Parts: sequence; structure tokens; C-alpha cells
Amino acid sequence: MPLRGAGAFCMKRFVFHIAFVFSLFFTSSAFLLSQNLFHQDIFYGGVTAGGFSTGQGAGSGTLNLYIEPGSTIRKAYLFSYRIGYPPTVPITINGMSYVFDTLNCIMSAPHLNHPIAHPIKLFYHDITSDLNSSITSSFNISIPDQFGLPLNWSWLTAFIYIEYENPLLPKVATSLWVNDKDFDYFSSTIPYSMYGLNTVDTNFPVGLSLFTDRIDYQNKVKVDFEGNLLGYIAYSDNVNSLWNYSGVKGHYYYQNNILYGLDDDTANSTMTNSDGLADVAGFLTNGATSYNLILENEYLPPNPLATIDKKGFNFLFLNAYTSPCDTFSTTIIADTVICQEENIQLF
Repeated sequence: MPLRGAGAFCMKRFVFHIAFVFSLFFTSSAFLLSQNLFHQDIFYGGVTAGGFSTGQGAGSGTLNLYIEPGSTIRKAYLFSYRIGYPPTVPITINGMSYVFDTLNCIMSAPHLNHPIAHPIKLFYHDITSDLNSSITSSFNISIPDQFGLPLNWSWLTAFIYIEYENPLLPKVATSLWVNDKDFDYFSSTIPYSMYGLNTVDTNFPVGLSLFTDRIDYQNKVKVDFEGNLLGYIAYSDNVNSLWNYSGVKGHYYYQNNILYGLDDDTANSTMTNSDGLADVAGFLTNGATSYNLILENEYLPPNPLATIDKKGFNFLFLNAYTSPCDTFSTTIIADTVICQEENIQLF
């Protein structure tokens, strides 16, 4: 399973194949305050991510990402979320259908005081092997009709995250965080803290990408990073422009120590309207291993059409950057067993 926590500086992604399910404990209490670190890695190559959503259920579209020619897929994840308890439906990516089940749920949050949009659950699929069999950067996505369900209940999105290895490219560091906050109707300001980043080199761009949903044109979200206003996001991305409630995703790729924006996202230090990507290197101290983020819903006047019931959903926070940390890998044999509070030595 993906790593669900943070560890020492220059930490790599570990893939454990262990027969006994166990919990990881960390000595620093700061980790108890942070978001869930779903995945973190350092390798030679690049990383790209983007998302498709209608915000209302069924729909089709094409998501274009970037993979450097001659690369191999190191890791690829597909994410989708549901509202309420709709039956599972196949989400089709380039002709291949994916059905999400309860074993792959990585986030479950109540939508307080809004029983018709509750609960909100995020799921994932590891699609690494599927992409390696046919490497492409263009994804035709289809979410089927879901008739006869209570209001708001549905499967809504396809978020795609890809790491690609290439020996001709320099190292890239990447972190993928999952929201663990409730969606509280009556709290407009939501603080997030990320601890345990691999050391950041601010001499190069540091990408921050937000993956949200159901942020419409009537409400805006104020984005504050380390006490600095990045801007106000709202509307729908170009790939989702047929729908009003599909939220904002920061589409990007990072390689050669450079951050690139995709779709309608730009690799500058601001976020505006449907641009959910920012280079935040200028707001961090060189060598940083953490940051704080605040997302504040602007549903109050002066916008007469904004209302509290149009509060958006926050799902993923993605970082891509350059780090002085080195690469390494480790494996554990399949029959390794470790019990709670026991130690295991890695080489």
C-alpha cells in the first residue's frame, strides 16, 4: 500500500509486501497535525498530473498530460471520489474500465450539516502496469450516467498522477498529500499543514498543485501559502469547460528542474480563477521540509450570488520540486511479518 505518513528528511517511498497489517508510529508529534502523505519519491525523470470532472456525474473528455519520449512509467495512480453511497460504476480511461471498491478508499470526510452531500470518499487505483503496456500522454475519459440516485449521489472524477523515469533527466522530488479535514459548512477557513517533505532546493521552482472539485463560478476560494496570498480560484478548467461545477485542478509537469503548466494552468507564483498551479519557491526558506496552506471560501458579499451551500471540496495537494536528497530503493520479502511497536532493519 502507499506510505501513509512522513518520516526522516530525504525519505523515499517504501513499498511493503507484508502479510500482517500493522501501523507505523512516528516520534515527532508534528506528524499528527499534518495531512496524510500518500506518496513521496525521488528519482531521475519527471512527474505529471491532471484531472477531469463534471462535478455533476456523467460526462466525457480528453485530458492531455506530458511524458518525456523514451521514458518508462515509474508509478501511476488514478483517483476518483464519490458523494453518498452510489453503486460502483466503471470509469473508462483509453478504453480500459476501472471500478473502485472499499479496499482502495484513502479519504472519508463528512460534509457537516449537509446530509445530501455526505459522506465524501476518495479512492485510488495503481495503474502503473497499464500505462507501461502502452505509454501515452493523452487520456480519453468517460464517466457513465448514474440514474435514479438521491440528489448529489454519484461518482464524479478521474484524477491522474504519473511519474516517469528517464536516465537523461536530472532528479525530481515529488510528494502527494491527501486531505483529512471535514467539509464543515459553517467554517470558511480551512488550514492545512504538510510535514516531512524531502528537503526543498528553492534555487529551482517548487510546484504546488491543488486538486479540488465543485468550486463554481459563483464562489471563490482564497489561497494563502505560508502567509502569502497566491490568489482566488474558481470556475472550471479548460478540459472541464462544459460544466460549471467541476472545480479547479493544477495541471502540470516537472522535469529538468523546471515547472511547466498544462491545460489552463501557468507556472508562476499566483493562482487565479481556474489556475490551480503555483511556483512557491519564493515563499519558502531553502532547505524547507514543511509548509502551511490555508484555503478560505469567499461565499460572503460582495458577491450576491455566492452562498454557503456552494462550498467546494479539497482532495489532493501535489508538490514537484528539486531536492539535494539522493535516490535509493528497498524491498522486503513477501513473508516478512512485523507486529505493532516492533522494529525492522532496512539496508
